[in-house]
Amino acid sequence: MDKNKRMTKEKRRQHIIDAAMERFAESSYHATTTASIAKEADISEVTLYRYFSSKEELFKAVIEPVLAESLEKIEINFQEDELDPTNKLKYIIKNRIEFISKNHRMITLILRERNINPEIIPFDYIERTHSLLEKAAEEAGIKLINKEITLRMLIGSVLSFIYFPESNSKSKEDYVNQLVVILKNNSL
Repeated sequence: MDKNKRMTKEKRRQHIIDAAMERFAESSYHATTTASIAKEADISEVTLYRYFSSKEELFKAVIEPVLAESLEKIEINFQEDELDPTNKLKYIIKNRIEFISKNHRMITLILRERNINPEIIPFDYIERTHSLLEKAAEEAGIKLINKEITLRMLIGSVLSFIYFPESNSKSKEDYVNQLVVILKNNSL
């Protein structure tokens, strides 16, 4: 980035967030310094602190918008009764798979940091996803004989897209349909 090129305040802020995402994803929260983020953003540390008062505030600025937006959107859509219960379940699973496939680096970062530094993760993404899937599965008539195992398998199946992101919509749709059929037929 050309140091002489002027950015608007909002573009500069986003540029710092993008640079921080790169550094946090490459290392970890504790291993990343504000100096390394400033270097990545091609700015001084003083400039970084004009936008963010701490590394923790910057980390939260990196992760919060993606997680909050994605879960809020699905929770709002989940409240609408336009879909029958089975299609709601499919919608939620497909939405999570698409979200994870699109944001796999961010999700990997959040899950890694949640285990190491739970105090810097603002809310429990996994618990909220777990609750949504549990409610949808029950409404779809899936008898959760062993609720914990079934939900772990379902969440694990969705999280597998961190390591194997999928861009083909048809493949994702087929996967979701087959997963729901297995859940309905086996009722683990």
